[in-house]
Amino acid sequence: MEGNRINGRPSRLGPSYHDQFAGAYASIGMLAALVQAKTGVADRHVEVGLYETGPHVAARDLVGVQLKTQLLGRPEREPHGEFSMPGYGAYLTADERWLYLLMLTEGHWLKFSLALDLPEAADPGLAKLKDRKKAHEQVEELVRRAIGALRFDEAVARLKAAGVGCTEVLPLERVLEAPQAQSPGKLRDIAFRGFQF
Repeated sequence: MEGNRINGRPSRLGPSYHDQFAGAYASIGMLAALVQAKTGVADRHVEVGLYETGPHVAARDLVGVQLKTQLLGRPEREPHGEFSMPGYGAYLTADERWLYLLMLTEGHWLKFSLALDLPEAADPGLAKLKDRKKAHEQVEELVRRAIGALRFDEAVARLKAAGVGCTEVLPLERVLEAPQAQSPGKLRDIAFRGFQF
């Protein structure tokens, strides 16, 4: 997608999401066709296109461009994804672990500020999201410094106690160790050509 760029060069969104989503949509379509067959509906043709999958995956960005075109009279995009929202995204802790913060509302910002004892964050000029977006770099630096001053476990404990949404950004080699992945029935081991997965 043109809106997704790495070093200024348009790049696909992650690992072949179109293919993966199209496969999931095809499965959903087949299941729906099987259910319809029980009601006597004869047509069980399922067709899913890769191109058609793309606009669904990019729906949020497409609606944003359409809305801004109508409001401003010209198409205008925000910086990609969460990076347009100051205080929303991945930040490095003192022990070099990535902590992902979810800050969208005034309430989120207030809880974050109180949890990390940030007097600068009490600035009324930063209370509203629209004002924080105008002071994007200032807010990003404030959040980077606050998270960077704490070890991961301390930051998480303080944020969660205050009700601030956060999670660790896991490297791929640790994703399957997460408690959610280890819940019964979530994973199964398979062997293939001498390798264990």
